[in-house]
Amino acid sequence: IKGDIYSNSPDLWYEFKLQYRFYRKKFRAFFKTRIKKRFINILYITTDIPPKEYIIALQKQYPNKKVSVLVPLIEHEKNEKEYLKFEYFLQNKINNACVYKYDPDEDNIQIFGVYTDGFSDIDEIHKIFDLKYISHYAKCARIFAKKFKPDLIHSENVPFYIGIEFNDLEKYTFSKKVLQTYHDLEMYNKYEPFWSALNLLNKRGLNRLKNDKIIKKNIAALFGIKTIRNFGKYKDCINYLYKNFEQYRELYNISSNTNENILIKRLNDQVLKIFPQIFNDDTFYNPMLYSIKRASAWGLNSVSKDLPSWTKDIKKTCYYLKRGITNNVNEKIEYRIDITNFREQKPLNKNYLLKQFDKLQIEHNFTDKNLFVGNDYNIIGYLDNFYRGTLLFIPFNQNSKEKDLKKAVLAILKAFELRKNIQVIFNYPKNMKSQYMEMFLIFLKTQSSIEGKWIVIEGEINYSQFLASSDMVIIPSDENYNVENILYNAIKFGCIPVVTDKGFCDDTVKEIFDDMNVGFGFKKPDPSLGNLGVTKNKQLILSKDTLDDNDEFASTLIRAINFHIQNYTIWNSLIKNGMNFDSSWNFDIIKNYNDIYEEL
Repeated sequence: IKGDIYSNSPDLWYEFKLQYRFYRKKFRAFFKTRIKKRFINILYITTDIPPKEYIIALQKQYPNKKVSVLVPLIEHEKNEKEYLKFEYFLQNKINNACVYKYDPDEDNIQIFGVYTDGFSDIDEIHKIFDLKYISHYAKCARIFAKKFKPDLIHSENVPFYIGIEFNDLEKYTFSKKVLQTYHDLEMYNKYEPFWSALNLLNKRGLNRLKNDKIIKKNIAALFGIKTIRNFGKYKDCINYLYKNFEQYRELYNISSNTNENILIKRLNDQVLKIFPQIFNDDTFYNPMLYSIKRASAWGLNSVSKDLPSWTKDIKKTCYYLKRGITNNVNEKIEYRIDITNFREQKPLNKNYLLKQFDKLQIEHNFTDKNLFVGNDYNIIGYLDNFYRGTLLFIPFNQNSKEKDLKKAVLAILKAFELRKNIQVIFNYPKNMKSQYMEMFLIFLKTQSSIEGKWIVIEGEINYSQFLASSDMVIIPSDENYNVENILYNAIKFGCIPVVTDKGFCDDTVKEIFDDMNVGFGFKKPDPSLGNLGVTKNKQLILSKDTLDDNDEFASTLIRAINFHIQNYTIWNSLIKNGMNFDSSWNFDIIKNYNDIYEEL
């Protein structure tokens, strides 16, 4: 109807078009705003030390980002205020959890700590990586994230998907964007389906497990129960297996009981049939693979480019991310060291450490207590000032694998066998039990020719002084807990790293023979040395087979020792290159992370 027909009537068609354009613009503006929205609140969930340097660098480059951190606590924080309390069902029982909110520090970083009943028997934080503990942390992290409502979740080194419940038995969903990143894909071992089910299923899932006739029959046979109708005993058996599954599996692995092996195999097969949606078709279940498939995106932080075969079908979603760190290099050191004075201060620190571990100092308990954390330590052997050779520092920890111990020990034995003028400091936790190290200690004590050339420290130490005093730090693996801090602090304190040519260490350390201008470490064997072989002493059977990996690492160490002895004047160039190495969270590294956030 045209307005000119009825002069007093509005132009309805014009009004319709006007209203149409108005609602169309409003509709488009709504979706345009939604599309252009950027993530502001990021929840960073980690099992490691909070990434303070990363967060500070990100906030400097992108001030609109706000990052909060969630970490696990192994004991109650009585003096901190409680942010959230809740109950959850896991591992066949109701658990209590509490989240503590810490006051923002001087850098305005908000940190939350979660404690749960499931952590009650943890005495050291590195044990959080065990399946029965990490599953509690993943469950609590999901509940906290649902309450906290971040725009994006960045899960670092947690092998479970945080954005949704582990299995689909619980109906609610939590559709948040999740970035899963890992230091190393081999960090978490695989577990068999039956043991995973005991530790990860919710109450409804466990009831399905308990009521299955085949499961009942095999549990009854495993424990010698005559009738499966006795539900009380059967339930006790399930509870016993849950509480002792690690010890039980250790006994099972060395057991020659064929019938028991068959029963465990049947239990695994039946669990796969009951829960096909959460387990893989292979014999073992890998929770990391499940979390990678569920995540919105996933990344590898400075790890080897040799990915496991099971990641090939999802490799297209993977990002390779470099990691950086900023260190305070002048803490708990007798003679402070930096790039301007390391030529003078490095020898003074070395002399200081040799004097502290002199035979008389140790016998009369005069060794400086500041070298250790606490009073629970033990010193075996001593260092003689007479030798004044290349000082090597070899730190181990609770997570060190037997193969890495052997790799380092065989390299040292080869150096002694070739009569290299070296002195060695071994360090490992006092409660670390290794039959291999016990044999090695017995061997060292029986060798009078190397007396005064080695020392073993059982207990926690202050790494700074040892790194500032040693010529080299030996790192036979990149999988150890806290290896990053040791490596970064080593090069800042003028301690040259001898590392494996894989993983994080391979990405970080610059080989001296690749580029003399920036190289500061050794990670490749000397081809001129050929196959060194391993020491085969009748008093110490270290290895039944000669492993190429061990030979390569021994060759790398021998090359580093030869370089230190024959090119001592050039050695300062390596130290200077290491101190100049940019290991910080620079803009290029931060930009990669931010680009992924924006893409999500």
